[in-house]
Amino acid sequence: MLTNHHVAFEALVAASDASKDYATNGYLAKTRAEELPARGYNAQITQDLKDVTAEVLSGVTDAMSPQERAAAIAEQDVVRSRLLTPSRLKASPRRCCR
Repeated sequence: MLTNHHVAFEALVAASDASKDYATNGYLAKTRAEELPARGYNAQITQDLKDVTAEVLSGVTDAMSPQERAAAIAEQDVVRSRLLTPSRLKASPRRCCR
């Protein structure tokens, strides 16, 4: 997994000690067995993408005022949020660390 330095910096510092200053010297795991744990970190992987534009705009017409359009879109957002409860989501968060 690749990430930006600022994302993993705290985990790198937490894995350091007096004899191993990873924040200053860096760290390279050459094998999976050498990887350092990043306790408290999670990785979420997108498993599915869906274009919902047509659904969100289904209640919108050209005759609507900007306020009416915003209200119709907001209503679709409420309906979608009820459908996307955690038990109905395909992806479940997985711990990234050992």
